[in-house]
Amino acid sequence: MTNQPKPLRRRRAIIAAILVVLVVGFICGSPLQSSWRYGWVGFCVGLVVALTMTAPHERFSTAVLSDAPAAPSHSFLQAAFKSTHDALILIDRGGCVALANPAIEHLLGITLEQVVGRSVESLLEDPSLQFAERLGFTPDTLGSLALDLRLGRGEAIRFQEDRALMEPCGVRHYPLGRTLAPVLGDAGELTGLLLTFVDVTPEQGMRQRREALYSMIVHDLRGPLTAINTGFKLLSEIASGDDPVSQAVSNTTAMSQSALNKLMTLVNSLLDVTKFQNGGVDLCCEPSILSAVASAAMDSVRLVADEMRIEMRLAMPPDLPPVSIDTDLIERVFLNLLDNALKFTPGEGLVTIVARDEGSMVRVEVRDSGPGIPDDDKQRVFDLFSQGPGVARRHGSGIGLTFCKMVIEAHGGRIWIEDNPAGGAAFIFTLPVDDGSEHAPCNRAARSL
Repeated sequence: MTNQPKPLRRRRAIIAAILVVLVVGFICGSPLQSSWRYGWVGFCVGLVVALTMTAPHERFSTAVLSDAPAAPSHSFLQAAFKSTHDALILIDRGGCVALANPAIEHLLGITLEQVVGRSVESLLEDPSLQFAERLGFTPDTLGSLALDLRLGRGEAIRFQEDRALMEPCGVRHYPLGRTLAPVLGDAGELTGLLLTFVDVTPEQGMRQRREALYSMIVHDLRGPLTAINTGFKLLSEIASGDDPVSQAVSNTTAMSQSALNKLMTLVNSLLDVTKFQNGGVDLCCEPSILSAVASAAMDSVRLVADEMRIEMRLAMPPDLPPVSIDTDLIERVFLNLLDNALKFTPGEGLVTIVARDEGSMVRVEVRDSGPGIPDDDKQRVFDLFSQGPGVARRHGSGIGLTFCKMVIEAHGGRIWIEDNPAGGAAFIFTLPVDDGSEHAPCNRAARSL
């Protein structure tokens, strides 16, 4: 129901009353006829009916109009926009900054007067403003976003959320997280782009304290674990006979060493993740046969796989070219991926490692026959302390896959997840083929300290 002016409603009510009077009066008899008494009775009845119909109708209309939820006023929306502590910038379809809130001055170091109403193109042409750098973009990237907006390329502008993406620099004093959200019209068409910037200083401080804590714990663990591992090796050498006692001791120490090696791998991964984050890991690359590295990793987890009744297969072509890798780190990548595959593969399942030559790179796949990984989680599982979805035989630490990603990227490759055609997940990564160039010397002993 529309909100009509009050005089118009009154005029329509009077017209309706007259019509009702005439109709009822005609039915009951006209007051000009001989039966005038019935005619005037009809006229009065019609008048009462008309008043009864029109008066409540107006009251009902007023009630409906007053009870209907009022749309937020423009001033209310502006007040809400200005009061948020996060910096907000709205770029319209024409590539101009349509709105911004005062928080941009605190977080980004720019004022409303400098940006609101100006096109992104003109802002990028102002070298003193450093607009793209303040927003964490390169000028080319931000210019491309503005061009996509003007051309209505909705498929090129997608929701993005990056926490702690931007570190402090000469034009910003806070580490910021940035969110890009396309603004869509009623028909789903692209009408703008909303950028949100959040101060993530508290989160960054908590992360640094957490990393310092687990680094301290890991350093304190390495010494005792190394001593225990040495003791197990000595015990297995002593109990090397064929008698039942020696066999029992040998089997027990083998299982204990396997568990201890897994714990040492976790400890070393924690240390190396910290070193990678700080840029302190030097790769000791050398030409290597990848099948030998993968086979050694499989041997380390074979007891666990046999206990779980899971078959493991290695399928690499014999003519696969040598790769230029740090064998210690890549073997630990295989160990982490195999351990992850065994966690999610049911009994009587299959874990397979395959590889193929792709020119300058070798593509490796570690496939399992577990429940698979949803598309929304395929990138998130590589985040530190992230736990994979699905029902696992045992829970992990959320460190191994982060370590794998850092190692592979340090080698110049990349790692990602696809669906296994036979069911389950396939962790895929690439490694560079050895080009025959001379490798720089590396001290592995010094790196392990």
